[in-house]
Amino acid sequence: AVEAAVTAAAYQTLVSLYPTQKTLFDEAQSGFLNTRKKDLLSQLAIVRGTAVGNLVASTILFNRRSDHSQDKGVYTPIMQPGYHQADPTHPSQSFLSPQWGNVKPF
Repeated sequence: AVEAAVTAAAYQTLVSLYPTQKTLFDEAQSGFLNTRKKDLLSQLAIVRGTAVGNLVASTILFNRRSDHSQDKGVYTPIMQPGYHQADPTHPSQSFLSPQWGNVKPF
């Protein structure tokens, strides 16, 4: 099933990139797949779709292993009008970092 493939690819990619949020991704994936099972998707279609999604995620993650997206950098925010400010409703959200311009597109 296409839905299972997309869900598996998204889940594997997100867990790899944001492991501290795995519980959230587990809940989302489980809820989505349980809903789809009720929509008469056969278990075999879900298993096959999940396998395809896992393959896609593995390929994407393998291809971006040296794209410089994980490079560490230091960013000092400029607390002046006209510059990015932290989101007041999500104060723990951090900046993406200035080295992001060096990431190899995929």
